[in-house]
Amino acid sequence: MINYFEKASEILDGLYGTAKRKRDMTSNENMKRLVEIFGIDLSKLNVIHVAGTVGKGSFCIILDNILREAGLKTGLYVGPSIEGMNDRIRINGAFIPPEKFYTYLKTIVDKITELEINCIYFEVVTLIALMYFADEGVDFAIVEVGVGGLYDSTNCFSTKAADVIMKVDYDHQNVLGNTLEEIAFNKAGIIMPFDTVYVYPQGDNVIEVIKDEAKKVDAKVKVLPADVDVEKTDTKTSFIYDGEEYTVSLAGAFQATNAAMAVWVAKDLATRFRLDINDEAIRKGLGEVKWPCRIETLKEKPYIIIDGAHNEISASELKNYLMSLGKRVIMITSFLKDKDYRKVFQTFEGLKADFIITSLVFKGRDFEFEKLEESIGERDGIYFIKDNKEAYEKALELYTDDSVIVVAGSLYLASVFRDLITGEKHYN
Repeated sequence: MINYFEKASEILDGLYGTAKRKRDMTSNENMKRLVEIFGIDLSKLNVIHVAGTVGKGSFCIILDNILREAGLKTGLYVGPSIEGMNDRIRINGAFIPPEKFYTYLKTIVDKITELEINCIYFEVVTLIALMYFADEGVDFAIVEVGVGGLYDSTNCFSTKAADVIMKVDYDHQNVLGNTLEEIAFNKAGIIMPFDTVYVYPQGDNVIEVIKDEAKKVDAKVKVLPADVDVEKTDTKTSFIYDGEEYTVSLAGAFQATNAAMAVWVAKDLATRFRLDINDEAIRKGLGEVKWPCRIETLKEKPYIIIDGAHNEISASELKNYLMSLGKRVIMITSFLKDKDYRKVFQTFEGLKADFIITSLVFKGRDFEFEKLEESIGERDGIYFIKDNKEAYEKALELYTDDSVIVVAGSLYLASVFRDLITGEKHYN
């Protein structure tokens, strides 16, 4: 039997094995040129384009669920990969088949090699998603921005069904700017002429930047119009929005507003596009969301939670959830070197947990373990164990019935330990 993931990995290793090109954060002209070369008719796609610092992936997966429950054919493009290199591209909830992923990949790589075009991997996988969605004729394509918005590879559409800007906070400051206003300006770069823009409720300074950018291109801005009240959160989260009680099958109080955004956008799309999205579809869509490595309870005995928190705000949200459990925390963590790991770790330290610092190897972005060890420094309750398997074994050794083992610090770390703990192997 042909292993298409292995064959795809061989192609990617050949393309990026020696000199991987970094993403150009000052232009996305390369992506627009690639769309033209491959003749992708983007006008076929009703795109819902989603930017933001936190919550955008959760919003995408929830909205996708709701639209599918309403009988619509959806394309979903999110990241990063957790359950295999094909999991970020989906139609009607199903990952793109491995053989199709490989076929699209080979077609793209053969052409860019022939034309001597230098591409980053994110451009290649974005092309695969767009080609697949256009070929299969989806009703809506929900597309998550990679980094920022203005110069992101996904920012190649001239017309869209909607733009969504989720919560804007500090991340990728080296390329997006050091103030919330600068970051918001970059996120608002996805707004095209006459778009409808749905905005997560947040500080006036951020919303004013978004409104200013929208005004320049005659786009219409809408901000979530009602308060969201959290009723309860454990492995699910119940909340009241616009006078109605809903439950989303995701953990963490912060997921309530992400879910409310999806409900609101779905209802507004139903009005604008004359869609039949009823209350039953909304509630069933909310109730059956599966989103790995987002405060995911991987095991109950021993109690293990996996999360991708990698910036200060997501670390704070995870900390709040863990504190609500009332359990002693044993945290396995590591970081990518281009993240503000000091602020993330300081936030985690508020848990008064036992920490196991381990290694994270990821495409040249990994921290040299010895430097991470030196930076954090030896102290009580902190263990430095480079090998991931040995780090997990140490966590099991420290575990008691009144504790919880948590893996956090990066979605890539969460993905590695998810495979290690479950015994699965994914080609990411």
